[in-house]
Amino acid sequence: AYAQMARRHTLAERWKEALSWSERALALAERLDNEEASSLALQYRGQASVALGDLLSLDDLREALRTSLDLGFGLETVRAHENLGMSVWLTEGPAQGLELQQAGIDFGERRGVTSLVMLAKAHTLWPMFDLGHWDAVVDRADEVIAWYRKLGGSYSGVIALTAKAQVCLLRGQLDEAS
Repeated sequence: AYAQMARRHTLAERWKEALSWSERALALAERLDNEEASSLALQYRGQASVALGDLLSLDDLREALRTSLDLGFGLETVRAHENLGMSVWLTEGPAQGLELQQAGIDFGERRGVTSLVMLAKAHTLWPMFDLGHWDAVVDRADEVIAWYRKLGGSYSGVIALTAKAQVCLLRGQLDEAS
């Protein structure tokens, strides 16, 4: 129990540090009139604040998405959908979060932002699981796993392998889960 408390405390301290750095980055981006950097700093500030329990910080994430869409950013728009979708999944529910994430995936596919789209697809596995869309979890996980095996492995591939194993385990498919 003590180790868990220590880890939570350390993680909270890291979020506080991220919040401080994102505030500095936002001030600098605004001073330099760099809207892309502002959008990214808003995303980080919003994520850190939400992680620290400030649900009003979803407004930062929504503003970052609006800015990215309005200015026609490719990569940052996909990232903004992803970051807002993950926070909405945790605060408002998996259906709402998944809808935002899927919008980012669709946007990214139209723009050819493949690597971030694959990360977003991996992150959709959690809300899909929560919604009981287990067949879709396995199908999407297989897509992500195949793509990342071609690259030699990655964080997203690990997410996909874990999500697929969880579904297989709960279905009693122990060989496939392992």
